[in-house]
Amino acid sequence: DISDYLDQYDPTQDAINDFVTLTEVGNNTTVSVDVDGTGSGGSQDLVVLLNTTGLSIEDVIDTDTIV
Repeated sequence: DISDYLDQYDPTQDAINDFVTLTEVGNNTTVSVDVDGTGSGGSQDLVVLLNTTGLSIEDVIDTDTIV
């Protein structure tokens, strides 16, 4: 659950892709979070999903996988 990292995210005004990114490397996907969504502080890698690819942020949130 990464919701604690998203306290500045407002779903009515912000794009989730400004806060959460998924990066595929090989067969794995890294989930990173930018806590303020501006890119100025950079993003922090939180977790690597092993043997998992082809995800979108919307799919992950809609299925309650990480939020």
